[in-house]
Amino acid sequence: MPERITSDWTDRAACRDADPRLFFPADGEREGQRKWREVKAKRVCGPCQVQADCLEYALARNEREGVWGGLNPVQRAREADRRAALPPPPKPALVVEKTCTRCGVVQPVAAFTKDAKQRDGLNPWCRGCTIEASKRRRAAEQAVA
Repeated sequence: MPERITSDWTDRAACRDADPRLFFPADGEREGQRKWREVKAKRVCGPCQVQADCLEYALARNEREGVWGGLNPVQRAREADRRAALPPPPKPALVVEKTCTRCGVVQPVAAFTKDAKQRDGLNPWCRGCTIEASKRRRAAEQAVA
């Protein structure tokens, strides 16, 4: 039997207080016993609020035994095969324009300098506004000096 998993979803799992033997096969278990045990385990999984998390956990770790996320090993293998056959998710659309937060003008992204601190990687002000602000700052510093 696997060791106790500690994760946010496991604390909310319907099976957290259930006997692990219900979910994992015993040595020498016969097919009829296995089927009946799996039916009972799936009854626990059915209404569980974290069933999807449990299944993702098992698929990510290629769990080969037991009932995880309401699926037995054969069903999980089929689900893994089904997912592998799916086309990859579409790539996000490339952003080609951005609105300057200073002047409000929509401009091509080439009009913005890079800024790793920003979520989109671009300065929120266009080059023109950035240059203008720099000139004003320098002029104010020279006036003070």
